[in-house]
Amino acid sequence: MRCERNRDRASRAKPRVRSAAAAARDVIITATPAKSFFLRDSFVRSGTFVAAVGADSPGKQELEPSLIAKDKLVVDILEQCAEVGELHHALDAGLMTKDAVHAELGEVFAGNRSGRANEEEAIIFDATGSAIQDTAAVAVYERAMAQGLGSSFRVYD
Repeated sequence: MRCERNRDRASRAKPRVRSAAAAARDVIITATPAKSFFLRDSFVRSGTFVAAVGADSPGKQELEPSLIAKDKLVVDILEQCAEVGELHHALDAGLMTKDAVHAELGEVFAGNRSGRANEEEAIIFDATGSAIQDTAAVAVYERAMAQGLGSSFRVYD
């Protein structure tokens, strides 16, 4: 019973992002069960890479829809993101169309679509879940940590 109460409380909790902490980062990764956005457009500076991986059902949301619509958006699977990812919130708000999505991740990896055009361009990655991509991400993370690259920090209270 106690575990269920804690799980329910955690699913309702809304992270509070420290705007200064977010603005000082080149990479921001969100992976929460949030039901309303907490990463505001104004918190993300030019040149930042944002990976939103927590929104994997229609009721979840981590990013302000205007953030999705203003920067270069790459998705893992377009149709899936349009239904359950961060993209669907921007679509529902009328801020963009599916045609405005820059690419699916596989298109960038295959060289069929460009990645970042310059150092000032912010890129938003909307990931709703693909097992093969999740496995690859874990491998990259473990390799980076083994080489002493990157750092871990709390962005929210």
